[in-house]
Amino acid sequence: MTITVNAASLTGPMNLSSTVLPAASAELLIDLAVDVLNLFGNVEISNMTGTAGTKTLTATSKECGAILLLARMFYYGFFKGSENVTVQGVSVAITDILANPQTVQAIQAIAAKLASRNFKRA
Repeated sequence: MTITVNAASLTGPMNLSSTVLPAASAELLIDLAVDVLNLFGNVEISNMTGTAGTKTLTATSKECGAILLLARMFYYGFFKGSENVTVQGVSVAITDILANPQTVQAIQAIAAKLASRNFKRA
């Protein structure tokens, strides 16, 4: 089964408005996720095509799941990871999750799963 992914596939489930994460930025995160999966998993998933803000990508359900999972991790790593949050007068710096070696290992495991013999492309 194939699924078409667009910027709303990332921003919708995360309840992010277009002012928080514009469609073109969401597309860049999705393309980055595809690039990382292709790099670490030695798979061949195509990047998004079309005009910025309305790009789409068609991939299998498993590929889309991996792509959106990584794109969400990248959102929190790149956009949210650089923020400071104040809660009841206490300021806390949010850690960049991509600096965590366990996160990189998880990304590599996701990519390896896509490339494994158990994965069958439709």
